Amino acid sequence: MQVLDFLEHDATRAITIRYVCGLRKVLLHNLDRATAQDLERLRNLSELYSKIGHEARIQAFEESKQRNATQQTEPEPEPLIAEKLTQTQAGAYINLYLLELMNDDVIAFMVQDAYDFVEKKHLGQYVWSETDTIIRGGCMAWKQVVSNVLQNLKVAGKLAYSPSRREWVLL
Repeated sequence: MQVLDFLEHDATRAITIRYVCGLRKVLLHNLDRATAQDLERLRNLSELYSKIGHEARIQAFEESKQRNATQQTEPEPEPLIAEKLTQTQAGAYINLYLLELMNDDVIAFMVQDAYDFVEKKHLGQYVWSETDTIIRGGCMAWKQVVSNVLQNLKVAGKLAYSPSRREWVLL
């Protein structure tokens, strides 16, 4: 594809015009170091520059200014903050996770898989609240809540932890 092809399409016309203008300007400012090939490029770009026309060049740069102004004035959307993960919610998510594992005839899982499941279920399009991301005992608060639920299920005899395999086993 050549430069002329880009000038024919609405989606690429403005940026191609700005590219031609910028490249021509760079070559003009570096004439003292120009090679024969650079001079040939400059001649071709100058012909193209003239064919593009003054009005099209002005319009291409105005479009860029308007787009940049729009992008700068649009405020960043505030992230939606999820409610703090409670022990009850974590327990419900873990029970749902365990049911899915049993339905799939899976008897063991890694704790990270449980974290990922809870995170996906709890957050959806939200982000963690600051209180959930506080580090306690080397672990984020929300992960500590999930770990507590797993420990409670271990005490209740529903799960066991295999340190050698580093995974939780359904009983």
